[in-house]
Amino acid sequence: MVLENPPREGYKSKSSMPHEREVWRRLCRAMRSRTSPALYRTCFVGTTAVSLSDGTLTVTAPTTTARDVLRHRFAPVLEEVAIELVRRRLGIRFMTASEVGGTAGRLERTSSGVLSANNRPDFSAPTTLNPRYTFDSFICVESNRLAFTAAKQVVTAPGASYNPLFLYGNVGLGKTHLLVAIGHQAINQGLRAAFMTAEHFAGEMVRAIQLHAMDAFRAAYQALDILLVDDIQFISGRESTEEAFFHIFNELHMAGKQIVLTSDRPPRAIPILHERLRTRFEWGLMADIHAPDYAHRLAILMAKAATAPFTIPSNVLEYIARPDGMNIRTLEGALHRIISTATCLGTTPTISLAASTLRDYLGDAYRVEIDPNVVVELVAQHFHLDVEGLTGKGRNRALTWPRQVAMYVLREETPASLAQIGTALGGRDHTTIMHGCEQVVEALRHDDAIRHEIAQLRVAVRTAMTQ
Repeated sequence: MVLENPPREGYKSKSSMPHEREVWRRLCRAMRSRTSPALYRTCFVGTTAVSLSDGTLTVTAPTTTARDVLRHRFAPVLEEVAIELVRRRLGIRFMTASEVGGTAGRLERTSSGVLSANNRPDFSAPTTLNPRYTFDSFICVESNRLAFTAAKQVVTAPGASYNPLFLYGNVGLGKTHLLVAIGHQAINQGLRAAFMTAEHFAGEMVRAIQLHAMDAFRAAYQALDILLVDDIQFISGRESTEEAFFHIFNELHMAGKQIVLTSDRPPRAIPILHERLRTRFEWGLMADIHAPDYAHRLAILMAKAATAPFTIPSNVLEYIARPDGMNIRTLEGALHRIISTATCLGTTPTISLAASTLRDYLGDAYRVEIDPNVVVELVAQHFHLDVEGLTGKGRNRALTWPRQVAMYVLREETPASLAQIGTALGGRDHTTIMHGCEQVVEALRHDDAIRHEIAQLRVAVRTAMTQ
């Protein structure tokens, strides 16, 4: 998020501003005390300030996940902190290193040359296109067929139909892939196109206000053939950004130029969005992209696995594709983790390897239903007891400790409820189960031998789940 007001009088001038890395160092130091250590490590460690220009600090994040969290969760806070620390109102833009430094697939912003002819500000900052996101690499199935077909149609005949084209759906389902694919195809056809996030549009618009260059800003868009804006929902509630986008939308639409937008929800569900923009977003075609079904998930994994350095067995791919509701981005991440783990271990991927890798990554998504009685048998075997003794009424230490371990392992490694665990252990009530789990947790904090022992049991249970 960027601020939409020009700097107030009395702020330090650009010439008195510290170096961008010093500014970012101060901001990070301030945020360390405002966030948990884990969240700080995830989002701020590995970031680098790369430029400070025209009131905008550009920072690279080590991963796309960190970039997205920084943009959507921390940017407003950081901008307020910047006012306190450097006495200046700053917009803060987060990107990955490849977005900043890449050169492949640059989009022509059309304003370059025209705007610089009279020494006016240039609003044609280059944006890179992911070379992997093409129509050929997009796997089209029933859940995304309408969006895929419409995307190909609008780039074939811009402005002739489906204007605007509004693609919506949950994260990780391929909206950005299709938007970038349109950009690639537009370049190949010699069309003038611009691809950007809603955040980038807002940032450029703020810069235009600060430089008193709104005419030049709008001129940069009027010469386009296709405007592609990702995550348009992020302009909602920003009055001046909505106002600027409203006029640019009207000018392009009336000129027969193509507009393609993506969002995580349909226009009617975007909060605080002005009604005049909402209705315009609904003028053309709204295409919903659904979560992939099992066949789609498996097809995606098979296509990705074809580029792996070794053959991945089909039963492993089927195992990864199994959980319902999994989005494409998460599926690809799961496959990449398995490939990386197998490469490091010098082994071939197996279901057992996939299970142990993905349970740490996705938790319950790969939790396999298992009979609690199987876990009770494994614990009994481990402690050289019979099941009757473990589930019986005996209360000596030789029985109560293994019984509490069984309670803990059942709670951690299976989806069994407290009542189900109690039933599997001889009809014990839920308070007894909770007390037993607490006893084990306390022991794990202080005893390395117990940690090792229970880790072995958990591995045994996970192995049983995949056999």
